[in-house]
Amino acid sequence: MNKIDLVLLKILRYALLFSLFFPLIIFRNSFSPFNFGKLIVFRTYIEILLPVFLYLIIKYPQLRPWKWSSSVWGFFKNNLILCTLGLFLVSYIISTFAGVNWRLSFWGSWERMGGLFSLLHYFIFFLMVVSVIRTKDDWVGFFWILVSAAFISSAYGFLQKFTSGVIVGATGRFRIVGTSGNAAAFAGYLVLSFFVALYLYTQTRSKIKKGILAAVCCIFSAAVVMTLTRGTILALILGAAFIIGWFIARYLFNGIAGLRKRIIIAVAPLILVVVAALSIFFYTPISQNNIIRRLTFTTFRNTVSFRLIVWNMALSGIKDKPILGWGPENFESVFSMNYNPKIFGGIGDVFYDRAHNFVLDIASTQGIPGIILWMAFIISLLIFLIRERNPVLIGLLIAYCVHNFFFFDLFSTYMIIFVIAAYVQGDFARSVAAAGAEEPGEPDKIYRYQKIYIPGLIALLILMVFLAVFTNIKPAMANYYSTRSVVLFSQNMGSEALSFFDKAYADAYWSKWEVRRKLAESYISYIFNDGAFVKKDYNRKYLSEIISGFEEEIKNNPDAYPNYIYLSKAYRADSILLKNNSDGGVNWENLLLNAQKKFPNLLLVYNDLFDFYMEKGKLAEARTIITDASVLRNKNSSNISPAIEARLGAVSVFEGLSLKNEGEIKNGLEIIYNTIDYLHSLREVDFIDDHTVIFLRVGDKLKSSRRYKNMAELYRKMSEINQKYFILVSYSYLLMGDRQNALLYADKSLELKFNLVGKNGFKFLSDIYKALGDNKKRSEALLKDK
Repeated sequence: MNKIDLVLLKILRYALLFSLFFPLIIFRNSFSPFNFGKLIVFRTYIEILLPVFLYLIIKYPQLRPWKWSSSVWGFFKNNLILCTLGLFLVSYIISTFAGVNWRLSFWGSWERMGGLFSLLHYFIFFLMVVSVIRTKDDWVGFFWILVSAAFISSAYGFLQKFTSGVIVGATGRFRIVGTSGNAAAFAGYLVLSFFVALYLYTQTRSKIKKGILAAVCCIFSAAVVMTLTRGTILALILGAAFIIGWFIARYLFNGIAGLRKRIIIAVAPLILVVVAALSIFFYTPISQNNIIRRLTFTTFRNTVSFRLIVWNMALSGIKDKPILGWGPENFESVFSMNYNPKIFGGIGDVFYDRAHNFVLDIASTQGIPGIILWMAFIISLLIFLIRERNPVLIGLLIAYCVHNFFFFDLFSTYMIIFVIAAYVQGDFARSVAAAGAEEPGEPDKIYRYQKIYIPGLIALLILMVFLAVFTNIKPAMANYYSTRSVVLFSQNMGSEALSFFDKAYADAYWSKWEVRRKLAESYISYIFNDGAFVKKDYNRKYLSEIISGFEEEIKNNPDAYPNYIYLSKAYRADSILLKNNSDGGVNWENLLLNAQKKFPNLLLVYNDLFDFYMEKGKLAEARTIITDASVLRNKNSSNISPAIEARLGAVSVFEGLSLKNEGEIKNGLEIIYNTIDYLHSLREVDFIDDHTVIFLRVGDKLKSSRRYKNMAELYRKMSEINQKYFILVSYSYLLMGDRQNALLYADKSLELKFNLVGKNGFKFLSDIYKALGDNKKRSEALLKDK
């Protein structure tokens, strides 16, 4: 190998080492800041390295990530890992283009960043690692870098628990998320890193390194416990238990030296988990310790019951499309079409885009062949590790499967499992187990055609640069511009916000549907606060684009209900704010009635229909639809559904006021108050915000009926969960003429932070102080408003 090629090989090797730090990447100013940025950087990185990799493996056959054989069966046996993974990739490709939404299957979403495009990059990463990380010393260094990155991530997680400020996700979190953004994803990353560190411990003789690795294992196990992810804690315990069982079995059947030492190594994870758990338990008084509640059956039963419902829905999806599946990344269609009302707790809009079980997730989206091939890949890894008598990495695979039995892969766990696969494939294909394995030798005969393939690789490099720009960099800018637009809408800067959305649309080559969803959420909320804004021709066109965009989405993929939700909101805005357009109301109703026929068990449809009828003043229809929802819910579950109960209460209040029936008014308010009390007992702080429209509609109706006492009582109940409603309590008392209580609750509002009350809130508070004649506090409210 000449000097230039040797330099290229070293560049590729060190580049792959550096990529192990990618789990630390966070794009602060983006949607899905913890996951989106990792994949954007990773995919760009792989695309730039690909021409170098191809150049080296074309020129030097010793670098090729497979062991050649003249027969198909021989090739398969010599490259079992590569072949099973390759077959899984083929299955993924077929399911992508046979599914219900191939674009989503290919590109994925901002939040998960899955899809075929990302999987191809993982596969190329796997091939690169197999080719470049060749000797035992290479692999030890590779694993050290991996463990070092995980250590930094765990330290970041501890900072989230005990600090605040510049740390993303900090302020004393209940469950730490590290640099993964999700407690379960973080736990999965750390538990796999734990076993890699344990493997390094068994491979080193240095006491100093052993001490460092033992400390790292302590930190990883403590961090896993602090995520409070029960499935992953179980994965850690079962992986460690297997290692214990392995050593005991070997001793019983064969006899091994140093059994006590080996047992201590294996038992250590269990001890560390217990010590970490106890340290956290004692950090908070037991009487107030939510950690204990989560790690015991206090909350476990609810989680399991919800997971079982989703798993049954996934099984129904498998029955519908058993061979090719619904398409990768399309579980929301499985969820919509096989919805079970039992899952509807009514606390927000519960929607799953994953089955939270890797077997059911893959089987429902890729079909049964897909999960068979993935399990064949896992089993092929196990075969080699058993043959090589490597109990620690077998424990890693057990932990991986247990963790994913309750969750799913994201970037960090995908990266580690592909690294382990590359480690196994390298040894499986070349039997390289010791340091000093030969470096690439003479160039292949194909090198004589360098005048053809070298210009081709240069062209490929240029192509990869363009690919990186248009599939990664520009979509990353689209994500960033979308966040800036949302922020500007929240600051009442509508025109500036729309200019950023124009930039986002221009750069969102594969993610225009994501930008459209973000625009719909922010823009529609904004125009309801500023109705005059949408009546300007230029601004109105955005509402038309939202409507036409989601109509097209539903036409292309009618099985995913989220698109109906966004289109329903757009029709609502079109109907209410642009009253000269009578089609808006008709389209809105027809959309929801068609959705009810398509998704007869989806209670969210019933809620949206109820909101439509209430908006149109059709109380009888509203009563009928929410009663049907209640009956459907009660057939499947005896638990309370707060969303349905709140709507039943609201329609009772409206009917009572319309008919001047005091009993019906009292009954409706009682239902609403009981619902709020129930949610308060569950500490569901966000519920009020999720259903503000319902409660404010009731409050406005009470105000227009001059029932200020009932209005104050309602807002007082709401403020028990969210203190930002102190302002509305104060306003209610002001309308009643009770200046003392109006001042009392106004002062409580003034003590709140800006991010809780918001800009318009303090402006409203200043008006209350003006009416109360307190100019000093009015000035304070205005200062907070700026």
